[in-house]
Amino acid sequence: ISGGAVFSEVVATSYDVTGIRGTPIVMVSVTGAGSKLDLSSVETLKVGYPYEWGSESFEARDGGVIDFSGLKLIEDQGRSDYTTSFIKTGGGDILFPILEEIRSTSDGQTEFADEGGAPFIFPALKAVARGTFDVESGERRVFPSIQTLSGTTFSVGSGGELDLPFLASMSGSLTIQSGGVVNAPSLTSLTWGVVTVDGSGQF
Repeated sequence: ISGGAVFSEVVATSYDVTGIRGTPIVMVSVTGAGSKLDLSSVETLKVGYPYEWGSESFEARDGGVIDFSGLKLIEDQGRSDYTTSFIKTGGGDILFPILEEIRSTSDGQTEFADEGGAPFIFPALKAVARGTFDVESGERRVFPSIQTLSGTTFSVGSGGELDLPFLASMSGSLTIQSGGVVNAPSLTSLTWGVVTVDGSGQF
Protein backbone atom coordinates (compact mmCIF):
# COMPACT_ATOMS: atom_id res chain seq x y z
CA ILE A 1 0.00 0.00 0.00
CA SER A 2 1.40 3.41 -0.92
CA GLY A 3 0.55 6.89 -2.14
CA GLY A 4 -1.78 7.74 0.75
CA ALA A 5 -4.07 4.75 0.17
CA VAL A 6 -6.03 3.30 3.12
CA PHE A 7 -7.26 -0.29 3.26
CA SER A 8 -9.67 -1.09 6.09
CA GLU A 9 -11.76 -4.01 4.82
CA VAL A 10 -10.06 -6.80 6.82
CA VAL A 11 -12.39 -8.46 9.36
CA ALA A 12 -10.44 -11.68 10.05
CA THR A 13 -9.35 -12.36 13.64
CA SER A 14 -6.40 -14.59 12.66
CA TYR A 15 -3.67 -13.98 10.06
CA ASP A 16 -1.44 -16.94 9.17
CA VAL A 17 1.56 -16.63 6.81
CA THR A 18 3.41 -19.76 7.93
CA GLY A 19 2.84 -21.48 4.57
CA ILE A 20 4.93 -18.89 2.72
CA ARG A 21 8.72 -19.12 2.67
CA GLY A 22 10.72 -15.94 2.28
CA THR A 23 14.28 -15.82 0.94
CA PRO A 24 13.57 -13.00 1.81
CA ILE A 25 10.00 -11.81 1.26
CA VAL A 26 8.07 -8.70 2.31
CA MET A 27 4.72 -9.91 3.65
CA VAL A 28 3.24 -6.45 4.21
CA SER A 29 4.53 -3.08 3.03
CA VAL A 30 2.92 0.30 3.73
CA THR A 31 4.79 3.33 2.42
CA GLY A 32 4.14 7.07 2.39
CA ALA A 33 2.33 9.65 4.48
CA GLY A 34 -1.38 8.88 4.87
CA SER A 35 -0.98 5.27 3.74
CA LYS A 36 -2.51 2.81 6.19
CA LEU A 37 -3.36 -0.87 6.44
CA ASP A 38 -5.99 -1.49 9.11
CA LEU A 39 -5.50 -4.97 10.60
CA SER A 40 -7.09 -4.05 13.91
CA SER A 41 -9.48 -7.04 13.76
CA VAL A 42 -6.54 -9.50 13.88
CA GLU A 43 -6.02 -10.97 17.36
CA THR A 44 -3.51 -13.73 16.47
CA LEU A 45 -0.67 -13.43 13.95
CA LYS A 46 1.21 -16.60 12.96
CA VAL A 47 4.55 -16.01 11.25
CA GLY A 48 7.70 -17.89 10.23
CA TYR A 49 8.29 -20.92 8.04
CA PRO A 50 8.83 -24.24 9.86
CA TYR A 51 10.65 -26.23 7.15
CA GLU A 52 13.53 -24.19 5.66
CA TRP A 53 15.80 -21.21 6.33
CA GLY A 54 14.83 -17.72 5.23
CA SER A 55 13.35 -14.42 6.36
CA GLU A 56 10.23 -12.32 6.03
CA SER A 57 9.22 -8.81 7.01
CA PHE A 58 6.35 -6.46 7.78
CA GLU A 59 7.39 -2.92 6.85
CA ALA A 60 6.06 0.58 7.52
CA ARG A 61 8.11 3.28 5.80
CA ASP A 62 8.06 7.04 5.23
CA GLY A 63 4.91 7.76 7.23
CA GLY A 64 2.99 4.58 6.41
CA VAL A 65 1.08 2.83 9.20
CA ILE A 66 0.28 -0.83 9.89
CA ASP A 67 -2.46 -0.99 12.51
CA PHE A 68 -2.31 -4.12 14.68
CA SER A 69 -4.26 -2.42 17.47
CA GLY A 70 -6.31 -5.58 18.23
CA LEU A 71 -3.38 -8.01 18.17
CA LYS A 72 -2.78 -10.00 21.37
CA LEU A 73 -0.46 -12.82 20.21
CA ILE A 74 2.39 -13.22 17.71
CA GLU A 75 3.22 -16.91 17.27
CA ASP A 76 6.49 -17.55 15.43
CA GLN A 77 6.62 -21.04 13.88
CA GLY A 78 9.88 -20.51 11.99
CA ARG A 79 13.02 -22.61 12.40
CA SER A 80 16.03 -21.27 14.29
CA ASP A 81 17.48 -20.02 10.97
CA TYR A 82 14.30 -18.20 9.94
CA THR A 83 13.74 -14.58 11.03
CA THR A 84 10.57 -12.51 10.99
CA SER A 85 11.20 -8.76 11.14
CA PHE A 86 8.90 -5.86 11.89
CA ILE A 87 10.58 -2.79 10.40
CA LYS A 88 9.65 0.87 10.57
CA THR A 89 11.63 3.78 9.23
CA GLY A 90 11.21 7.37 8.10
CA GLY A 91 8.25 8.08 10.39
CA GLY A 92 6.46 4.84 9.58
CA ASP A 93 4.68 3.10 12.43
CA ILE A 94 3.44 -0.35 13.41
CA LEU A 95 0.92 -0.28 16.24
CA PHE A 96 0.86 -2.94 18.99
CA PRO A 97 -1.09 -1.32 21.87
CA ILE A 98 -2.52 -4.54 23.38
CA LEU A 99 0.02 -7.16 22.25
CA GLU A 100 0.52 -9.45 25.27
CA GLU A 101 2.75 -12.28 24.07
CA ILE A 102 5.38 -13.17 21.47
CA ARG A 103 5.59 -16.96 21.33
CA SER A 104 8.07 -19.24 19.53
CA THR A 105 7.15 -22.83 18.73
CA SER A 106 10.26 -23.84 16.71
CA ASP A 107 13.05 -21.42 17.78
CA GLY A 108 12.30 -18.86 15.08
CA GLN A 109 13.45 -15.31 15.83
CA THR A 110 11.11 -12.28 15.86
CA GLU A 111 12.94 -8.99 15.36
CA PHE A 112 11.74 -5.42 15.88
CA ALA A 113 13.81 -2.80 14.06
CA ASP A 114 13.08 0.92 14.22
CA GLU A 115 15.51 2.29 11.66
CA GLY A 116 15.21 5.93 12.60
CA GLY A 117 12.21 7.65 14.13
CA ALA A 118 10.15 6.69 17.17
CA PRO A 119 10.79 3.29 18.78
CA PHE A 120 8.22 0.51 19.00
CA ILE A 121 5.83 0.79 21.95
CA PHE A 122 4.57 -2.30 23.78
CA PRO A 123 2.47 -1.16 26.75
CA ALA A 124 0.78 -4.55 27.34
CA LEU A 125 3.55 -7.02 26.40
CA LYS A 126 4.09 -9.54 29.24
CA ALA A 127 6.03 -12.48 27.77
CA VAL A 128 8.56 -12.74 24.92
CA ALA A 129 10.18 -15.85 23.47
CA ARG A 130 13.00 -15.54 20.92
CA GLY A 131 12.61 -11.79 20.39
CA THR A 132 15.25 -9.25 19.33
CA PHE A 133 15.14 -5.61 20.43
CA ASP A 134 17.61 -2.70 20.18
CA VAL A 135 17.82 0.40 22.35
CA GLU A 136 19.68 3.00 20.32
CA SER A 137 22.38 5.26 21.71
CA GLY A 138 20.86 8.00 23.86
CA GLU A 139 17.40 6.43 23.70
CA ARG A 140 15.23 5.45 26.68
CA ARG A 141 12.90 2.47 26.31
CA VAL A 142 10.37 1.32 28.88
CA PHE A 143 8.65 -2.07 28.72
CA PRO A 144 6.14 -1.54 31.53
CA SER A 145 4.51 -4.98 31.58
CA ILE A 146 7.16 -7.57 30.61
CA GLN A 147 7.54 -10.33 33.20
CA THR A 148 9.28 -13.12 31.26
CA LEU A 149 11.96 -13.15 28.55
CA SER A 150 12.95 -16.48 27.02
CA GLY A 151 15.78 -16.79 24.48
CA THR A 152 15.48 -13.07 23.86
CA THR A 153 18.20 -10.60 22.84
CA PHE A 154 18.44 -6.98 23.96
CA SER A 155 21.19 -4.60 22.86
CA VAL A 156 21.54 -1.24 24.60
CA GLY A 157 23.64 1.40 22.87
CA SER A 158 25.97 3.93 24.46
CA GLY A 159 23.97 6.25 26.69
CA GLY A 160 20.80 4.24 26.13
CA GLU A 161 18.50 3.19 28.95
CA LEU A 162 16.26 0.12 29.17
CA ASP A 163 13.66 -0.12 31.92
CA LEU A 164 12.06 -3.49 32.72
CA PRO A 165 10.31 -2.78 36.04
CA PHE A 166 8.40 -6.06 36.32
CA LEU A 167 10.81 -8.49 34.63
CA ALA A 168 11.12 -11.52 36.93
CA SER A 169 12.69 -14.22 34.73
CA MET A 170 15.12 -14.01 31.83
CA SER A 171 17.08 -16.25 29.48
CA GLY A 172 18.94 -15.08 26.40
CA SER A 173 21.50 -12.33 25.90
CA LEU A 174 21.85 -8.75 27.04
CA THR A 175 24.55 -6.44 25.70
CA ILE A 176 25.10 -3.06 27.32
CA GLN A 177 27.54 -0.69 25.67
CA SER A 178 29.58 1.82 27.66
CA GLY A 179 27.27 4.37 29.29
CA GLY A 180 24.20 2.23 28.73
CA VAL A 181 21.89 1.34 31.63
CA VAL A 182 19.47 -1.52 32.21
CA ASN A 183 17.07 -1.34 35.15
CA ALA A 184 15.40 -4.62 36.15
CA PRO A 185 14.66 -4.31 39.89
CA SER A 186 12.28 -7.31 40.01
CA LEU A 187 14.60 -9.80 38.26
CA THR A 188 15.05 -12.94 40.38
CA SER A 189 15.95 -15.59 37.79
CA LEU A 190 18.64 -15.45 35.08
CA THR A 191 18.94 -18.84 33.36
CA TRP A 192 21.16 -19.65 30.40
CA GLY A 193 21.71 -15.94 30.08
CA VAL A 194 24.73 -14.05 28.78
CA VAL A 195 25.11 -10.48 30.03
CA THR A 196 27.88 -8.37 28.48
CA VAL A 197 28.60 -4.97 30.01
CA ASP A 198 31.20 -2.70 28.40
CA GLY A 199 33.05 0.13 30.11
CA SER A 200 30.72 2.25 32.23
CA GLY A 201 27.57 0.29 31.36
CA GLN A 202 25.28 -0.60 34.26
CA PHE A 203 23.02 -3.57 35.02
